[in-house]
Amino acid sequence: MSNFVRQYPNALNDQVCDDLIEWFESSNSDSAKTVTANRETRKDTQKWMMVVTTSRFGHKLYKCLQAAKKTMLQEYMEEFPIAYRGKRRLKSDANKIQRTEPFGGGEGETEFLYEKIRVQPQKGLGLMFPAGWTFQHRGNPVHTHNKYIATGWWHYPTEKGYY
Repeated sequence: MSNFVRQYPNALNDQVCDDLIEWFESSNSDSAKTVTANRETRKDTQKWMMVVTTSRFGHKLYKCLQAAKKTMLQEYMEEFPIAYRGKRRLKSDANKIQRTEPFGGGEGETEFLYEKIRVQPQKGLGLMFPAGWTFQHRGNPVHTHNKYIATGWWHYPTEKGYY
């Protein structure tokens, strides 16, 4: 049986990754919505990069993320045409950038619990999988340095008349 978790090495180049970290660490990050978690199981800060950003730098990075996500989606749908729903267009408006601080004793991999898959963190690596309860996943703790993740979601606009 095949799994639906796919890795895309070099989905983002090193310069874009470095620029995303710079954007994240800047004091205002385009006035991005910021959420911080500090508990035993999770220590991270998340900033949301929306469609409208207030600087050219943020807008450029948003476009780079969108282009990388679109390339991965095209490759994913070629491999899994069942994910395609005719002429309906998928949308992906927001991106979340997350910094996880070192704690615990792990390697910081993304673990898919039911598939028994662990993906090692790697600069520029893209990861794509269905976003549903069947692909429950978690980010394991990293113990040596900060780990940064850029996340985006694809969805179909509201479906009317299908249910």
